[in-house]
Amino acid sequence: MIDVYYLKEYGKIWAEYEKAKFKLFEYAAGSKKIIYPLLKRKIDEDFWDVISPYGYSGPYSNSDNLNFYQKFRENFDQYCQENKIVSEFIRFHPLLKNHRLASKVITVKRRGETVFIDLKNSKEYLWKDLRKGHQGSIKKAQKAEIDIKLEKGKTIGNFYKLYQQTMWRKKAEKFYLLSDDFFQNSFKQLKNQIFWLGAYLKNTLIGGAVFLKSDKYIHYYFAATDTNYLNLSPGSLILWEVIKLGKKLGLEKFHLGGGIDDKLSFYKQGFSPNQSEFYTGEVIHNQEVYDKLCQDKKIIKGDFFPLYRASINETKNQ
Repeated sequence: MIDVYYLKEYGKIWAEYEKAKFKLFEYAAGSKKIIYPLLKRKIDEDFWDVISPYGYSGPYSNSDNLNFYQKFRENFDQYCQENKIVSEFIRFHPLLKNHRLASKVITVKRRGETVFIDLKNSKEYLWKDLRKGHQGSIKKAQKAEIDIKLEKGKTIGNFYKLYQQTMWRKKAEKFYLLSDDFFQNSFKQLKNQIFWLGAYLKNTLIGGAVFLKSDKYIHYYFAATDTNYLNLSPGSLILWEVIKLGKKLGLEKFHLGGGIDDKLSFYKQGFSPNQSEFYTGEVIHNQEVYDKLCQDKKIIKGDFFPLYRASINETKNQ
């Protein structure tokens, strides 16, 4: 397995959520292979576009042969032409760095950094890597005798209640207002590739976080905290416990990801100085139709891609 983001089951979960069709595009020449998970979204009665499922993936090749990659792009463009796909938005994988080969063929854009923890380092070393404020928060949570438990998938509904409260508190965008069914389906489909930890204070669930797991990596997925217990920072203790769990499992990296705002990014950066650049890719497969769709929406310019899916006031990318 390349990573959990490349599993069909993962892609289908997000396809259902985004009311799209999941497509695992594969291309091969001898021993050289490329795998590319996609969500195919309907634009109107005639046209579609494609986007990487939420998270980090993009085309992954087991070869760095440029000619092979160019042939893949030609083959994929032909697929797009035959299936009336107007545009393609790619979220590359910061740890796999698959943007490097792609950048020689298509337009890629640097979007920022994501944070990861090198689990090959000792526990003592990783503790010293923590920002002093995070160390203090973890000690405070431990002193309050907060208990961190590895939960069973069937109890994910308890996490969802906290998640819903957290999204309301943060006034999150509609996209992040996931449903209980979404979480239930995720645990049903991903099985051993997903888990969640709960933080308890005297048998009361006050925080929780969901993680994805592959052969090499753990990914920080979704988190929530009871508003009444924010001062105890149960989330920081959860992340410290996952660091120790990842080391116990012999995994290579714990990927915290990036942040939808500066506050979240700053929080994650306090757990590790290690950062990996995050890139996206943008390809227009039918310029004439793309331009017409933008004109119909009366959106001429902006950073969002594809532009015809942006609201008039949209100024940043997805």
